[in-house]
Amino acid sequence: MMFRIALRSLRRSPGFTAIALVSLALGLGANTALFSLLNAVTFRPLPFHEVERLVDVSEDNPAELCAGCAVGTSFPTYTAWKAAARSFDRLEAYLEQPFSLATGEAPAERVSGALVSSGLLETLGVAPALGRSLLPADDRAGAPGVVVLSHRLWSSRFGGDPSVLGRSVRLNGEPRTVVGVMPASFGFPEFAKLWTPIAGQLDRQAADDRSVGVVGRLAPGVLAPRADAELAGIASTMAAEQPATHRGWIARTSPLERPLADTGANTGFALALAAAGLVLLIACANLANLLLARGAARSRETAVRVALGAGRGDVIRLHLAESLLLATIGGALGIVVGVWAVRAVVATIGTEIPVWIDLAFDWRVYGFALVLAIATGVAVGLVPALEATRTDVQTSLRSGVTTTVSRRESRLRNSLAVAQITLALVLLTGTGLIVKSFLVARRIDNLGHDPRGVLRAEVRLLEARYQAPERVAATAEAVLDRVAAVPGVTAVAVEHMEFLGSFVGHASRVFLDGEAEAVPLDRAPRFGYAVSPDFFAVERIPIQRGRIILPSDRAGSPLVAVVNAVTADRLWPGLDPIGKRFRIDDGPGAHLYTVVGVVGNIVATLGRTAPSLVYTAFAQAPGRPITIQLRTGGDPTRFAQPLVAAVRAVDPDQPIERLMTGEEYLATSLASIRFMMNILGTLGALALLLASFGLYGVLAYLVARRTKELGIRMALGAAAEQVVGLVLGRGYRLVGIAVLIGLPLALGLTRLLRSVLFSVSAADPLVFTIVPISLAAVAAVACYVPARRATRIDPVDALRAD
Repeated sequence: MMFRIALRSLRRSPGFTAIALVSLALGLGANTALFSLLNAVTFRPLPFHEVERLVDVSEDNPAELCAGCAVGTSFPTYTAWKAAARSFDRLEAYLEQPFSLATGEAPAERVSGALVSSGLLETLGVAPALGRSLLPADDRAGAPGVVVLSHRLWSSRFGGDPSVLGRSVRLNGEPRTVVGVMPASFGFPEFAKLWTPIAGQLDRQAADDRSVGVVGRLAPGVLAPRADAELAGIASTMAAEQPATHRGWIARTSPLERPLADTGANTGFALALAAAGLVLLIACANLANLLLARGAARSRETAVRVALGAGRGDVIRLHLAESLLLATIGGALGIVVGVWAVRAVVATIGTEIPVWIDLAFDWRVYGFALVLAIATGVAVGLVPALEATRTDVQTSLRSGVTTTVSRRESRLRNSLAVAQITLALVLLTGTGLIVKSFLVARRIDNLGHDPRGVLRAEVRLLEARYQAPERVAATAEAVLDRVAAVPGVTAVAVEHMEFLGSFVGHASRVFLDGEAEAVPLDRAPRFGYAVSPDFFAVERIPIQRGRIILPSDRAGSPLVAVVNAVTADRLWPGLDPIGKRFRIDDGPGAHLYTVVGVVGNIVATLGRTAPSLVYTAFAQAPGRPITIQLRTGGDPTRFAQPLVAAVRAVDPDQPIERLMTGEEYLATSLASIRFMMNILGTLGALALLLASFGLYGVLAYLVARRTKELGIRMALGAAAEQVVGLVLGRGYRLVGIAVLIGLPLALGLTRLLRSVLFSVSAADPLVFTIVPISLAAVAAVACYVPARRATRIDPVDALRAD
């Protein structure tokens, strides 16, 4: 009954209803969309059989890794675990790696895939959609090569052709027969598009190369602590037998769902969720203000109901029925907005979302939307409902509508308006910091190198063909010679990057000449680049001291290195680094490098400070994969085809990966902050819009309730400017209070953004100046409309009112 009355009442006020529903749809929709993302990566179970028994098995070394960090293991260690452990039904290995996939006459392409033990797919409990899985007979040295395709690869590369089974393809130049296609919902590791047996591929892997992942299925009745205890015993035995590679390393399990769910749990997502919450709070304050105004305008109706016998509870229930009905309809509209928002996210980053993340709305999302809508309806409706019970029945029946505003009601409405503006200020400040961070990060003069006019392409070089360093160097030189001959190319270079220090459990330590202890990790270079002589000309990295890599720095000549300024300052503070020597690793094959030059610092990816880098001569230390870079005198995209042709002329089976301009490559490092900027920018715009509506509503209500007073003022000679100033002054007082509250609050909360800001302080004075000024400008527009309306009041009509 109450809801039928509420529905009729809302239908009689279409303007109020429309504004309320739009506010709720935007606020609830933003939160529903973000919860659907959280649900997909956190709450929705993985599409594996008995996933609660599946564990990730990894190694940890507190002396080598960060606290609580873990990495994979080596293939020899995995085989030892598999032979000795009894806590698992199955223990399977996988190694993520890219493949060169070629079919027929089509050019080879890079495809993310995995080498896997034959039982991995069966352990996960997912049957192929087409054909068969890998068998133990496939996972033996000398067995015919086979491959299982992902549904995504089958659809894109083979057109979803069922006759793909039995077709021969080339993986890294070697023939493989397609034996199966996995379901569309399967993806493990997350971005793998094909799976091929691991047998024979890692027989020579070093025991300290901990790049292999291991998945175990616990035996029935076995819990993780028992498995961890057994693994600890095995690790202790291996540390005693092989101290050089296993001392200090322990093995442990973790639920398989946790490392996968963590791929979507990051600071940016938490910030987006908090921002959506602020938008909802603003929408709630806006709706509460609307309901207060509506309740005041219906004071006579409420008085009549009370006079006819309605009690306090009846009045409260009627008002709550209205707010709940609004919230329910707004929640339904919010689901529509949420679906649209999720589709927009998928369209933006679709290929970067693992296939196991199902963004479809399920019962959790609908339940969240329903609970949030009900909670919102109660929260925004309770105060106006209680306010309505304080109606003076006799006064309302005599006057029809109250012509003055009670102090309590005025304070309440003003407080809600201030709250909206304050929350909008906090959100806009955070958005402003993200925007400025993005603008600073993309500035060319902040990078230390010039990506304009540069084209780059990654060439992985097939392992089976390019195990010998001499062949890698010869192939790279042949490609460079061909590209350099293309008219319009001014410089061309090759680079190969290696991680130094301790990374994913594999140590490549740096030792200064004459010192037995490695350079501490906080001082050691993090990345090493083997580059050809023209690399610095292509990148336009300035030389500060000494010389760069020369053509004479070839195999057989003394090993040389160029360091950047950060490395020079950290390794040889206060000294001239030219002529200093160091070695990478302390194994029997280690050689001394002599520093011959110092170059400027560069920022290749998003970060606060320039990394510590070492450059060596590619001809002296060639490696795979390689990146070909060329500088042109015009549009670099015009040279894409000649670059591809040069690589394929040297080796037609080589796929070209990440062919892009230097500026596009820079943009990839800014993708996360750009995405966050777009989300926060959208939410900030919604917050500003809702806060402006809220301020407008307060002032419009003020004008409406003070019509008689304003009419008297004008009848007594008040000029239009004075009336406008009266209304604007009220609005600006509210904005001023909100700014005084919001700036300290924003200063405290924006410190949480430090981890995602680039060369921008969380208390940036420019942002903290521009945002309040911009907010005041928008507020001026919101205030001016009701102020101008006040000047159009006819004093005679105003005096006749009531």
